[in-house]
Amino acid sequence: MHSLRLGFAITTSVAADIIIMDEWIGAGDRRFAERAQERLAGTIERSQILILATHKEGMLRRSCNRAIVLDKGKVLADGDIDVIDAYAEHLTRKPKAGGDKATAR
Repeated sequence: MHSLRLGFAITTSVAADIIIMDEWIGAGDRRFAERAQERLAGTIERSQILILATHKEGMLRRSCNRAIVLDKGKVLADGDIDVIDAYAEHLTRKPKAGGDKATAR
């Protein structure tokens, strides 16, 4: 746990123009998590670009103004943050009869 806190402290103490995150920090006790959220929000506010990989729609809408929706490396949508609706649509779409996969010969 101490190494997580130390790593987080070091990471958020450096001013960065670009921040790349895979999900949002969610580890630690409640007090640490609350303080970490505030510190991370300040770090992001001072940056120029945030690249955030997540499935959490609320987090995307709070933190981002643009989105690229990917599925197995294929771009489904790219544009204003509202394109994440394409992700929800993709998840609810029924597979075609016979499937979409090509058959190897």
